Amino acid sequence: MTHPRTTRTRAALATFALAFAVPATAQTSEGGTPTVMVRTVSDLDDMAMIRPARPLAMETWLKAEDFPPETFEAGKMRGLNLKLLVDATGATTGCSNYGPATDLSARACARIVERARFVHAINAAGTPQPSERVMSVTFLIVLPATDTRLSPAPPPMGYRNTKPILRDAAVLQLAAAPQKFIEPAPSLWVDVSAKGRVTRCRIRISTGTDAGDAEICRRMTKAKFEPARDPQGKNVPAVSHYVALKVVP
Repeated sequence: MTHPRTTRTRAALATFALAFAVPATAQTSEGGTPTVMVRTVSDLDDMAMIRPARPLAMETWLKAEDFPPETFEAGKMRGLNLKLLVDATGATTGCSNYGPATDLSARACARIVERARFVHAINAAGTPQPSERVMSVTFLIVLPATDTRLSPAPPPMGYRNTKPILRDAAVLQLAAAPQKFIEPAPSLWVDVSAKGRVTRCRIRISTGTDAGDAEICRRMTKAKFEPARDPQGKNVPAVSHYVALKVVP
């Protein structure tokens, strides 16, 4: 039996590949630039984490000159989906290809393990944890008129539902504490049940400290919401509801 998390990961990889499909053309590489792009495929992370490992300066991890010229072909795109192991300090300790290992994946992994850095993951207690991230690496020649942006994502499930409403807005005000709250406007995502209780919290914009991130998630898990409602007026769960907080004097 396939584990649900594995199924979700495969679905995310397939969705990313479709969204970023580049049609082949008869254009030559004249005037084009060999390019390597690294992106986060998804935020599928351990349910015990309130902040997944966050990649830093991904544009510096891989360079076109790290790979043989034949890696790049005008009008065509090559890609890898890589699973990275990140330790509790944010260092990359392992890298493997989804699918058979190849010379290309081995070369990419060697450079990523050498160069990649992350902001480490933390659990609900604010303790640094080892974690995994799935990253996509794309090799292509970018022509002057090429648009390499992702296609717009389809509307999320339940997009016609109302949003949960926080019953006590004072929860969003954080008393200034420079040792915990460096970022003045942190934010997070919460999953809210059909009964208005927070069932999961994930950091979107960090407070700047592990202790601060753990505190705002603890605060939100105690908060109560008016639950979301579907178009028929029935209470329904809400996933990844955005919440913004503010540090005040």
